[in-house]
Amino acid sequence: AAHLTTRHATHHITTIVAGGENLTPTLVAQLLNTSTTHTTISNEYGATEGSVANVMSLTTTPDPNGNTTTLGRPITNTTTYVLDHHNQPAPIGIPGHALLGGICLARNYHNRPQLTTQRFTPNPLHTPHDPRTYHTGDLITWRPDGTLEFTGRIDNQIKLRGYRIELGEIENALHTHPHIHTTTITLREDTPGNKQLTAYIVTNKPVDNDALRAHLRQQLPDYMIPATYITLDQLPLTPNGKIDT
Repeated sequence: AAHLTTRHATHHITTIVAGGENLTPTLVAQLLNTSTTHTTISNEYGATEGSVANVMSLTTTPDPNGNTTTLGRPITNTTTYVLDHHNQPAPIGIPGHALLGGICLARNYHNRPQLTTQRFTPNPLHTPHDPRTYHTGDLITWRPDGTLEFTGRIDNQIKLRGYRIELGEIENALHTHPHIHTTTITLREDTPGNKQLTAYIVTNKPVDNDALRAHLRQQLPDYMIPATYITLDQLPLTPNGKIDT
C-alpha cells in the first residue's frame, strides 16, 4: 500500500482495501491525500492462518488523524480473544495477546508440526464451541464501543528493570502530541549494564524534551518514559516503507 502513494493511478481509485499489516493513521492520511475525494479505505485485519476472508473488517474509513489503528469487530463465524499474561481476558483498554478462533482457522502448517503446535493451541478459555485458537503475535485492545484497536507486536515487547513494556504503547502516546509526526522507540545499552529507552522522533515544530516527558506522564507510568529523545529530519525506511531499525 505504501507504494500507492507514489502512483498517479491513486487519483482514479475509489476503494482501497488494506490487509496483511498494520494500517497506520499516517499511511491512511497519505493514501487519502493522493486519492480522489470519494475514496473509501477498508481496513481488513487478519492472518493467513485465518483464511482468505481475514478475521476482522472495518468497513468505514479509518481516521487519518487518529492515534491508533481501529480494527473493527470480528466478522461472522470468527472469534477474537484478548488475553493477558495469565491467559485470562484482558480488561477494556488494556492491551493483550490476540488469539483468533472460529471455523475459518487453518488446520496446520504444511510439514511444520513444531510450529503448528506452537501457534495453534487448545483454547485457553476452554470454550466448548471454539476448541482451537491461533496465536497471532499481535497486541490488541478492546475499546469501550466493542471495537478493537491494534497496539503492537509481542516481539516488540521488552523487559526493563523487571517491567514488561510494549514499545508500541509509548509510540502511540507520543503520537498524541500535536507536534509529533512520526516516532519509533528502541532499547539502547550505550553503557554496559545501563539499558535505557530512546525515542527517535520527527516533529513538525521544535519540541522541548521536558515537555515531551510531561506529556507522556499524563498517559504512562514513569518506567515507560524514554530517557533520551533524538530528533531526526525523517526516520530511516526500508524500500517498502517500513521503519529501518
